[in-house]
Parts: sequence; C-alpha cells; structure tokens
Amino acid sequence: MAACQGSAGSGCSHSYRARSSAAAGSGGARANANAHGSGSGTFGGGYVATTAMAAAEDGSAQAAASCSGSAGVRCSHSYSASASRRRPGGNWANAYASGSGGGGTGGGGVSVSAQASAGPGYANASASCSGAASCRWGYAGEASSSASYDDGTHRSWAHAHASGSGGGSGPGGGGLSVFAQATAGKGYANAVAGCSGASNCSASYSSGAEASKTVGGQHAEAWSRCSGGGTGGSCGSYAVVQVDANTALAQAGCSGTGSCDSHYETSSRSSGSARA
Repeated sequence: MAACQGSAGSGCSHSYRARSSAAAGSGGARANANAHGSGSGTFGGGYVATTAMAAAEDGSAQAAASCSGSAGVRCSHSYSASASRRRPGGNWANAYASGSGGGGTGGGGVSVSAQASAGPGYANASASCSGAASCRWGYAGEASSSASYDDGTHRSWAHAHASGSGGGSGPGGGGLSVFAQATAGKGYANAVAGCSGASNCSASYSSGAEASKTVGGQHAEAWSRCSGGGTGGSCGSYAVVQVDANTALAQAGCSGTGSCDSHYETSSRSSGSARA
C-alpha cells in the first residue's frame, strides 16, 4: 500500500506494485500461476494484492491466481495446469487433461487429472478438467489376448480384442475400461472381451477347436467355431474325439454370445479274409 498527503500546492505522488508466481511439476503433471498488479497517483493512496498457487503430483495438477486492489489498480492474472499418463505395451492406456485461464482484476483456478493403467488382458484410462472454460481432456486404451493348443489330435485357438477412446473440451471428464482374455487347451478354447465408458467402444472375440483321430477302421472328427463383436461378449468352443480299435466318439459345440457353427462325425470300417 502507498499513500501521499500534503497541503495544497505541495508535490505529491505515490506508486505501488505486487507480483506473485508459482510453478510445480511431477512426472507428466505441470502447473503454473502468475499475478501482478500496480497503481499510482498523486494525493491519496491505494493498494494491490496478488496470490499464486501451483501444485502437481504424478497424474494431477492444480493452479490458481488472483489480483485485487483499490480503484484504478492495474491487475492481471493467469493460471494453467496439465497432466498426462501413459502405460505402453501390448495392452496400453493413455490419458491427458489441460486447462488454463486468466484475466484482470479477480481470480480463478483450474484442476486436472489423468490416470492410466494396463496389464495382461486389461487397460483403464480416465481424465478430467474443472475450473476453467478452456479445458481439454481425453483418454484411450486397448487390450488383446491370444492363445492356442495343439497335441497333434486336438487343436484349439482363441483371440480377443477391445479398444475405445473418448474426450472433450470444456469442464468435464470421463473414462473407459477394456478387457480381453483368451484361453485354449485340449479340446476347448474360450475368448471374452469388452469395453465400457466410451461411446466409441469396440470389441471382438473368437474361438475355435478341432480334433481328428483314426485307429484301424475307426475314425472320429469334430470342429466348432464361434465369433462375435460389438461392445463385448464371449465365445467358447469345444471339440473332442475318443477312438480305439473298437469304438469312435466325437463331440463338438459352442457357448457364449457369439455366432456358432459346429460339426462332428464318426465312421467305422471292418475288413476280413477267408481261406478256401
């Protein structure tokens, strides 16, 4: 604060200024805030007050600034924050959020968050921004899985995939979760996939199993196929044969939400000889 007082005709002048700034960073998060103000005059006085705050930790950031004072004070303030997270790999997730604002006399702030995680068969991502009109945020993720089995008689395989993304501008936020699991073993295969939380989610899943065996005149074969898509579902396929010198057995089928086709078949043949 500054002031000047005196009698008529005396030379009087005063001026004042204030400045605040703050910055923070951690991992993929950043925050900055600045405010400054000033004033001057002849007789009388005036004041200016500024504040600036910035905080950041991995995945989130906040910033705020303000400037106020007596009539005629010249004020400006600004603040910005951003955060991003990445989980790369075969199953991956990304998220980001940023926002900023400012003006003259007055104040404001922004808060952002970005989270991402991924591992075998899954991925999750979320982002949000609040407090500023110039917010931007987005998130994306993908998961996939495959499996196979082959012992020479029984063969099976499974594939699963899911992905999605979302985002927007202005205050708000959202998130998604994707998963994909595939297993295969002797006579069976299973696949499951799904995506939720985003309007453009997609998923696909398929499984198959087949088997064939012949012993002497006994033969058995079987196969099954299943597949589906949309935003999620599951498929299971099985195909089993058992054959020995006297019998032949074949089984096949599907389960789950996908479309299915299957086949099984056995045959027997005998031969003999005669002497005159």
